[in-house]
Amino acid sequence: MLKERKKIRLGVSIGDLNGIGMEVIIKTFEDKRMMDFCT
Repeated sequence: MLKERKKIRLGVSIGDLNGIGMEVIIKTFEDKRMMDFCT
C-alpha cells in the first residue's frame, strides 16, 4: 500500500501590485506539476 503524500500549504505574497508578481505567480501555477504538488 502506498502512503498518501500530504499536500503542501503554500502562502504567496504578490508584493507590489504594479510589479510583475502576479504574472510570475500565474505563470508558475500554469505548470501542471506545480498544481499537482501544492493542491
